[in-house]
Amino acid sequence: MLEEDISIDKIFEDGGGIRDPKKNSKLAAVLAEAKTKSVPFSTFDKLLSTDNQIEPYIIEIKAPGGLFVIVESRAKHVANERQRVCSIAKKYGKQLSDLDAATNLGIEIGAKEVELSSSEDQRYHFHCEVHEIENLRQSLETIHHIPVINTQDIYSPKIFVPIHHDVRQTLDEMYDKIKTSLEYVDRIFDNVIINQ
Repeated sequence: MLEEDISIDKIFEDGGGIRDPKKNSKLAAVLAEAKTKSVPFSTFDKLLSTDNQIEPYIIEIKAPGGLFVIVESRAKHVANERQRVCSIAKKYGKQLSDLDAATNLGIEIGAKEVELSSSEDQRYHFHCEVHEIENLRQSLETIHHIPVINTQDIYSPKIFVPIHHDVRQTLDEMYDKIKTSLEYVDRIFDNVIINQ
């Protein structure tokens, strides 16, 4: 199990991203084996530190015609990754959505991340921990009088945008470029449907 080229990120990923050996059995097993082989804990200490933590984030890409693409990923430095995705999207004639107003509201109510899903409909996606959902919902509904549509962790398009097969190929090419350019991409969603 313990090899010189061990990937601590892979161990975290296999253990659900949890960095605490008390809650991540795979990490605990690696640390136990390291102890039996007299590997100093300081070797792992830096890897376990919060400075090395990989954070999940979501980026929304907007294109003409109502097309939205959501990239779900993880990175140590989110700003750098966000900039890289922005650069890739621009090469394909797309842009990242403007989140300023939604982000300010999200900060006020305690959301961890905010997405503007449709500027025409004023629909926002607020992200928080599961145990914070009810507080977030109450803040939106009682303080700001904003109705909450749902609280789920999946992305279901409300409107599908019909596209031609060649546009789908271009999107797939962009998705492949994003996946190969970033260290982690968990999921990519879009709201397209192929014209028949």
